[in-house]
This record gives sequence, structure tokens and C-alpha cells, in this order.
Amino acid sequence: MKTRSLMNKIATVIFFAGLLLAIVCGFLASVVAPPVTPVVAPTLVPNVLPWLVGGSGILVGLLNITTIETKAAFFGLIGLVVALTAILAQPFNPAWLSHVVFFVRVFAAHILLVVSIFYFRATARN
Repeated sequence: MKTRSLMNKIATVIFFAGLLLAIVCGFLASVVAPPVTPVVAPTLVPNVLPWLVGGSGILVGLLNITTIETKAAFFGLIGLVVALTAILAQPFNPAWLSHVVFFVRVFAAHILLVVSIFYFRATARN
């Protein structure tokens, strides 16, 4: 039981670190890249930034797969990714906001990817 509690604390720290990383990457990208389009990632952004943000999202998803709150997180993440996609599709956003929203969406989508895979795998066994 203590191990699970420690994993939850680590996952929480990594979640907030990943979210902060996504925001910092968005601001960094807004300095060096053109505005984000709804379909394409920033072109001038170093290729490592989306990998770092996505990788931290996958790690958060892996550390949070066994809690009862997974269902709530699953639906909350769906709503977050849909809302961020709608915000990103608005043509009148400033470049800095588009980049921040893009990276936060990358982070949330990768958490959702892992959580949904394990959720569907768990429900298929029942």
C-alpha cells in the first residue's frame, strides 16, 4: 500500500513537471516558430520538444493506471483534449497561446493514450 502511495506522489510530481514543461516549450516555440496551424505542429520547433512533452505524458499515464480515479481522469482528459483542439483551431489566437495550447494538448493526449489503452485492456478482461 505504501508503494502505491509513493507512486501516486511521484506521478503527481511528474504530472505537474510535464505540464510545466509543456507550457515552457510552448513559450519557447512561440519565440522561434511561426504560428501553429490546427493540423501541423510548429515547423521550427526542435524535434526533441514534442518527444519530451509526449514522453512525460506517457510516463504519467503509466504511473496512474491502477487507481479507481482512472475513469474520471479518462473522461476529464477527453474533455481537455477536445477543448484544447477547439482553442487551437481558432484563427485569432496569438502565436504564444497557440504554441502553449499545442504542447499542453500533446502532453494530455499522451496521458490519455496510455490510460485508454490500459482502461480498454482492463475492461476486456472483465
